[in-house]
Amino acid sequence: MESEKIVDRNLTSIQTLSFNPFFLSSILQHFLSGYGKKQPEFYLLYLVFPVIFYKSSREFLLRANKKSSIFSMFLDDVESRILLGGIQERYFYFKELTSQAIVVAVNEGNIDIGEQIMLLNKVDYKLVKAADLRSYYRAAHYLGVIFSRTSCIDIFRKLGVTNL
Repeated sequence: MESEKIVDRNLTSIQTLSFNPFFLSSILQHFLSGYGKKQPEFYLLYLVFPVIFYKSSREFLLRANKKSSIFSMFLDDVESRILLGGIQERYFYFKELTSQAIVVAVNEGNIDIGEQIMLLNKVDYKLVKAADLRSYYRAAHYLGVIFSRTSCIDIFRKLGVTNL
């Protein structure tokens, strides 16, 4: 019984470290760097973590390239559609964490928020030496590349997120 409590505390500690707003804000920066010169709508930021922190979709994004699209990555076949299962629930789970990460990114001067989001400090995942971090950053970068080719409304509709 005591060992279960220790495991629960350890998992909570790991989750707290993983989901701290400073790390999350850097993931948002990599997403915006991948998005390019276009400026995304604010609500797209809320889809980054539900995709990136789901291991299967992150690994799928690690195989993405400049020509990848939302269709080729998530809708092309049955296996890729499975990656979107539960995305609505993940959206709600990460909603508050996304808001905290946005606040940190703004306070650190990395992004600016107006009608759309503006990246002030571009980052490059290729310069990150730690392989674990680089995989998250690379996935976020290519999610930005993919999302930049589709309208915000179509992204939400195609991914199946209907409740904001």
